Amino acid sequence: LRALAAIDDPGLEQVVKIAVADEDASVRGEGRRWLVKLNPADAVPIVLEVLESGTIREQQAAIASLGEMESAEVDALLASLFERLADG
Repeated sequence: LRALAAIDDPGLEQVVKIAVADEDASVRGEGRRWLVKLNPADAVPIVLEVLESGTIREQQAAIASLGEMESAEVDALLASLFERLADG
């Protein structure tokens, strides 16, 4: 994905969508990171799904991805997550 981004490949977004659905957790994680960069609106529902059903590592990466986004919706979501963590 990094190589495709480096050469500004027009097919990068399609490859990212494939990566997000890959069997390998590390490939999915990298795909989500790129999706956040390329199309944050499409990334939010995918990141939310990971927060509900992903592995601990995937959930941590999902929270980090949310932290890279700039929107009121994401800020409210992060605040809610932190409240849940504080409440135990």
